[in-house]
Amino acid sequence: MERDKIWKGIAILSIVGLILIALISAILLIFTSKPSLSMGSCIGVINIDGPIFLKSQRGGFSQYPGAEDYAEAIRRADRDPTIKGLFVVINSPGGGVVASDIIYRELKRLKKPKVSYIEEVGASGGYYVALGTDRIYSHYNSLVGNIGVIMYIENYEGLMEKIGINITTVKSGRYKDIGNPFRKATQDEIQMILEIVNETYGQFVSILKESRYISEELFENVTDGRIMTGTMAKRMGLVDDVGLKRDFLSKFANELNVPETNICDITPSIKPPSLLFMESLISMLDPRNIYGDRYRLRAE
Repeated sequence: MERDKIWKGIAILSIVGLILIALISAILLIFTSKPSLSMGSCIGVINIDGPIFLKSQRGGFSQYPGAEDYAEAIRRADRDPTIKGLFVVINSPGGGVVASDIIYRELKRLKKPKVSYIEEVGASGGYYVALGTDRIYSHYNSLVGNIGVIMYIENYEGLMEKIGINITTVKSGRYKDIGNPFRKATQDEIQMILEIVNETYGQFVSILKESRYISEELFENVTDGRIMTGTMAKRMGLVDDVGLKRDFLSKFANELNVPETNICDITPSIKPPSLLFMESLISMLDPRNIYGDRYRLRAE
């Protein structure tokens, strides 16, 4: 009898706790939603922050936008007659090749003027995205470049031996378990992966050639993976000009004949605290996510 009362009390407290979390989430959603201008013209501003993933990513109690969210926001901006142009602010070290390419292609399709500004970091996939705009600006000391593609192959074989765990792989074909972290990769496998990396890198370089004029003697220097400041990147031809974001935003507003104070923030919203925490924790431990990462090419 006493035990039943205790369990009933726990159940009531749990329900009250869940209601409180839901109320807090709703309040935060109201206060963090971005207002848009309902009258007149505006400059669309989208902030691309952090590593670039295909899907939205859960971190703790929040969910952050992915490439699909950014792409949808760009498409909405294209359809919105009040948005006269798009100002893309980039703070990203890169991320997945597919994710970066999706944002780049949506920017290329945008039928309105668009410029990008690299605030702190626009490296690898972050710079790839910037190539989708008409002009690229940066701060004097932004980190720019790091053009290339990379794929990691983990090897836990030694660790497994030390802790006494043996993994036996049964496979249908010679290369079925390519990237298996429980054994050393063969030279044939490394060569196969290198061919994939080089093909993707070739696409990156082709887009760079189409988008920017870089002298032949400097081209090898900017495509070897090196990182540089915004000032150096301007000398190399990777950016058009360096300066402060507000100055370039003002210049863009003048070109569009729109007051620089008329800003429409179209950045996909970060979802507020919710009951995603446990789901996020479970997702991190999901073998499908762990093993799926073996094959992910990164422009980072």
